[in-house]
Amino acid sequence: MKKKLLSIFTVICTLFCLCSCGNDRTPSKGLEFELNEDESSYTLLSYGDCKDSSVVIPEEYKGLPVTAIGSYAFKKSGVTEVIIPESVTQIAYDAFENCPKLSYNVYDGGKYLGSDENPYLILIDITENAKSIFKTHKDTKVIAECALWDASTERVALGGSVTHIGNAAFYGCGRLETVVLPDSLVSISSEVFGNCKSLTELAIPEGVAVIEDETFAFCSALTSLTLPKTVEKIGYSVISNCEVLRDIYFEGTAAEWLAIEKDEQWDAFTANYTVHCSDEDIKK
Repeated sequence: MKKKLLSIFTVICTLFCLCSCGNDRTPSKGLEFELNEDESSYTLLSYGDCKDSSVVIPEEYKGLPVTAIGSYAFKKSGVTEVIIPESVTQIAYDAFENCPKLSYNVYDGGKYLGSDENPYLILIDITENAKSIFKTHKDTKVIAECALWDASTERVALGGSVTHIGNAAFYGCGRLETVVLPDSLVSISSEVFGNCKSLTELAIPEGVAVIEDETFAFCSALTSLTLPKTVEKIGYSVISNCEVLRDIYFEGTAAEWLAIEKDEQWDAFTANYTVHCSDEDIKK
């Protein structure tokens, strides 16, 4: 009986160790970080003196969250795996330039990086054989900078977990006609849909507070744009050169629309359009 109990105890301990070891990822040493301008978070600046081929990025550095991976951070390194924490919401498009040994997690034409718990955390790029209709994994939270730059994709549907879209993520997607943005979205960076010449309409979900610079610039087929009442700021040249844009649907009142901070060049080189507010229309 004693041997039987000991055997059961051994099995339980073994299983516990296996489960624990599977999630035990010690942050890599030698990585270089830079304090961001707001002094509330850090950017992973470079591979530095790190010797690991399987790199584990810490969720915090000096007591503050690591929220970004900078340009050329891993350039020409021999990394084979990068474990990214949930705290990261921004990755520069060239962060992994010339990393031929790096393995991505591939799902339905998308190339992802993440953690053991969520291997599809961040969409980095798409594969050469990605379909014209592209949908992110349901667990994806971040679209990296230039992730679909100049892709031939015609329709994009972002899963219900996406919160951040990086700079120029869909820039130059000349065939892109339809984009479905989830209610989970809180941040859209600059030039995200710039030069998408087939995009005819788009609705930004409630929760987004800032429309960054040149978000829709040179979308020459864009006729309709819907903005939520949560918008507080509209940047430079957001709809510049959207020559056929006629209708902007704002989900707040006219007073709320006029109160939004707008760059003086936010609508440069556009035709006459009408902003349809909840209580009245405002013409350009």
